[in-house]
Amino acid sequence: MRVTWRQVDFIDIEKDEQGISLSASGCHPLEEAVSRIGKVPYHQVDQVIQGLGHEHQDILIKEALLKATDNWQFPYTEEELCHCRMIPAKVVDEAIIGGLHTAQEVGRFCSAGITCGNCGPDVQAIIDYRLK
Repeated sequence: MRVTWRQVDFIDIEKDEQGISLSASGCHPLEEAVSRIGKVPYHQVDQVIQGLGHEHQDILIKEALLKATDNWQFPYTEEELCHCRMIPAKVVDEAIIGGLHTAQEVGRFCSAGITCGNCGPDVQAIIDYRLK
């Protein structure tokens, strides 16, 4: 299994009976963070996730651990999030991973949520899920 961000950062996930092993390729902060974590026993996954911050490497590690334990439940399932501006959910998600952590910042970046406002709650739901 693999988690990818912007076709540059990758986290590979391997599972066995003892736990989850992550390996990373990409930017230095991601590689360093993954190497610090090492192998995560299943009973410590929640503890590791709680200790993560909001930097892009932390958000990607959280995604990898949640996917490895079948707990990944991304809050938006359609490809297009903003129908007024035709903004894909992936663009909004990548903005959040990249450090835009408010609906206003995301809206200024890609225009999602600033025309009619109908997708604003969905933008906020992705922010909340990624940063919780």
